[in-house]
Order: sequence, then C-alpha cells, then structure tokens
Amino acid sequence: MTNYIFTLCLCAGFFFGAWPLVMRASGLNSILAAFVLQVGTMLVVSPFLKGNVRVSLVLSAGMAVAIAAGIANGFGQLAFQKLISLRDVELARASITVVVMQIATTAIGARFFYAETFGWKKLLGCGFALIAVKLLIGK
Repeated sequence: MTNYIFTLCLCAGFFFGAWPLVMRASGLNSILAAFVLQVGTMLVVSPFLKGNVRVSLVLSAGMAVAIAAGIANGFGQLAFQKLISLRDVELARASITVVVMQIATTAIGARFFYAETFGWKKLLGCGFALIAVKLLIGK
C-alpha cells in the first residue's frame, strides 16, 4: 500500500468515523438526518463533477449500476441514522458492529463479484474482526 493510498484510507476512516458523532449531536430525527447528510455530501462532491458528466455517461449502464449502489447506500443510511439516533444505543459499540459487517460484506462480495482472492489471511482477519466486535460490545 502506497503512502497516498494509506493517507486516503486514514482520511476516509476519520471522516466516516466522525460524521455519526456530529450527526447524533444534531438531534434531528433519523429520516431528516439521512436526507441532510446526503445534501451535505452533494455539497462537497458537486464541485468535482465539472467536466465529468456527459449525456452518454448519464444514459449508460454504469450510471444505472451507480444508482443501484446509491439506493443500497440509502437503505444503509436510513438504518444507520435510526441506530445512531437511539439514545440508549452506545454509539461506539453500534458503529464498530456496522463497520465489521461492512468489511465482511465487501471482502466476501469482492470474492464473488470480482474474483478477488479470499484466502486464509482474509478469513482469519474476518474472524479476528468478529472477536473484536464481541470484545467491544460484550458486557
């Protein structure tokens, strides 16, 4: 992993870890919070669209797949916003469980959809991640 890739991973992890903390402090209901989160995301991303959108691209199969990914993300956002809005849920415990589920889904899905290797190291890593969740959420 190059320094650039590692830095991007650290930045993404930091911001993905920080936004639920900020969002819970808003006190908004989960549906409104999910909507506002998406609007905020659009505000950050939209300046980078210039020159990247063409009519042929908008009408492509790739755009349909990206919309499907957005729909999946939307359902995930709704569930996660509901989760973090529950005051009796410990945010750190819930977030780590979601992150490990995301990691496992991506690792297993990459094997099936992109023929990426899923050897003993990834299997062991998923196992350790599950152990970490148990240790972090266990009472």
